[in-house]
Amino acid sequence: MLPTTNTGLPSPLVLSSHSRFISKQQHPNGYFYTTIKMKSNNSSNSPLLLSLRRRFNARNASTIPNATTTTTTSAAAAASILLPNNTVNTIPVSRWLFVCSGMVAGMIHVGGLTRLTQSGLSMTTWSITGSFPPVSHDDWMREYTRYQQFPEYQQRQKSMTLDEFKFIYYWEYGHRMLGRVVGVGFVLPWIYFSARGRIPSNFQSRMALLCGMGGTQGLIGWWMVKSGLGEDRRGDTKQIRVSPYRLSTHLTMATATYATLIYTGLQLSSSPQSLTALREYVKRLSPSEIKAFSKLRYGAMAVTALTGITIVSGAFVAGNDAGRAYNTYPLMSVE
Repeated sequence: MLPTTNTGLPSPLVLSSHSRFISKQQHPNGYFYTTIKMKSNNSSNSPLLLSLRRRFNARNASTIPNATTTTTTSAAAAASILLPNNTVNTIPVSRWLFVCSGMVAGMIHVGGLTRLTQSGLSMTTWSITGSFPPVSHDDWMREYTRYQQFPEYQQRQKSMTLDEFKFIYYWEYGHRMLGRVVGVGFVLPWIYFSARGRIPSNFQSRMALLCGMGGTQGLIGWWMVKSGLGEDRRGDTKQIRVSPYRLSTHLTMATATYATLIYTGLQLSSSPQSLTALREYVKRLSPSEIKAFSKLRYGAMAVTALTGITIVSGAFVAGNDAGRAYNTYPLMSVE
């Protein structure tokens, strides 16, 4: 038996011989509670330390609201860092975010096809809400006449027919309207899930960030298009393209939005019950296992960063037509 005081707890002498220190701290509500940090030279799972931990937990739980017993196990720290604290069923929210990420990925591909078909400068105006496409012949002629006033049409030696203009116009129009569809597909479910209490409060700031990224993406898109519509481009002898820097910014924002949607969806893809079981599993990991998982995590982060850099540099390559410098892929010249 351990020597005890009149409070039923082990005496300070015994405690001090088995732990680094014990301190009294003031709780925000005014109470004082005891915090014990287990840093014994013996195993943290020894009968003595387990007994001390249980008795201190029981005392704090029965007398102090929200009292905390501090431990220094690396497994518990890993569980709190790596696993979200979901208390509601967020699986429907994660599925919605995955759908949004798929729509963003589709929009990126449509944007690439818009560039390949040289359609990006066919629409010379922009508005937040957008508009209906031309329907009648007069509507088409009005859009076509507006397009003819800009440098790209002048550079094409005025050989484009109305049907050819319709082709490139529809590509750019579809790209822009798809962006608005993605925006509506994000905002309306966000409002619905928030009203139903299905989104944890600590994730609302993430949702606001995603909404802001989507809105900013539209502004960046128009900022990019404007770089190919200016009067300063009339003297260009090469094919008129948008600024590579603005193109890279546009693609980078789209990729970042996609990645954030996937990351948030994965965080919300587990039920509270499965998270509890997983958190308990992480707490049972040995230090060597946690170290191995940490290396895997950092390795994945490094590969992701390299992939992002490759995507961004690809925008510069495309924007500067750098790929045409070497047409012997995968070799550089004849090397």
